[in-house]
Amino acid sequence: MADPSGAFEVNLLGTVHLLSRMARYPMPPRVVFIGSAEAYGRPQFLPMTEEHPLEPQNPYAISKAAADHFAAYVARTSNVDIIRMRPFNHSGAGQTPQFALSSFAKQVADIEAGHEEPVLRVGNLDALRDFSHVEDVVAAYEAAALRGVPGEAYNVCAGHAVTLRSALEGLLARSTADIQVEVDPARFRPLDVPEVRGSYEKLERHTGWKPERGMDQLLDDVLGYWRAEAAGVRA
Repeated sequence: MADPSGAFEVNLLGTVHLLSRMARYPMPPRVVFIGSAEAYGRPQFLPMTEEHPLEPQNPYAISKAAADHFAAYVARTSNVDIIRMRPFNHSGAGQTPQFALSSFAKQVADIEAGHEEPVLRVGNLDALRDFSHVEDVVAAYEAAALRGVPGEAYNVCAGHAVTLRSALEGLLARSTADIQVEVDPARFRPLDVPEVRGSYEKLERHTGWKPERGMDQLLDDVLGYWRAEAAGVRA
């Protein structure tokens, strides 16, 4: 949102340049295009399937939706074999603290290590989000690359939503510190969606993929990574 032109240059024009070049090859390899479930925008129905209209609500999502449409166009009009993935929220070890779960975990780890005061700053904790473990998401990309149907779009998600509040409570329950939670209005999105929840039924039906790692493992892995970072040990 801070750099709309940059988002379009990378997400849309980067995709246009790459796929346009590949369309010139006589036998191009399969392309797994990584889009985003943010392209769906505010849910018109839940769970959101691949049939949900693309109605993006912010510059990042608009750039991803446009790139998704272009990838579908190339798949229809050329010999490039493209699989379009639409991942929902996911996290794991190594994710930057721009994202909610990683931000929470980093703050907890820094407080435990004595690097920060015992106040954890948060945005909207009532938002319901469909979180996956990053390792499940990577496995989904691999399954689609190997067994996906050419030209199709696939959701990647856990299939159920949790509040950010419950995720935060899970991290705090794992902490050794006494931490105060403080709401920071600057962390609220201008256009937030109350609930996002997807369906991975199509991906499972076409490839056999389904999530294997739950929220407990996700929280353990994210917090473990940031604890190692706070201690000066690369996770």
